[in-house]
Amino acid sequence: MAASLALVSGLCSTVMAQDRMPPIAADKMTDAQVKAAQEFKAARGTDVFGPFVPLLRSPDLMNRVRALGDYLRFKSVLARSSASS
Repeated sequence: MAASLALVSGLCSTVMAQDRMPPIAADKMTDAQVKAAQEFKAARGTDVFGPFVPLLRSPDLMNRVRALGDYLRFKSVLARSSASS
């Protein structure tokens, strides 16, 4: 019984934590956020998702993190070493 309660309690904590920074409704976005979301979609071919959702609250940071990820995936030594595997 105690294990079941711990499991349920843990699941509830996870669900509540995910709601702390939900996606921003399009009509609530600032001009900078709209621009950042458009740049993200142009670069990645998809809407803002995953860890980028909370980062959209700081549009400049979100674009820099996306650019860093793109660099690591496609242009860095890491990208070349995984391509040769």
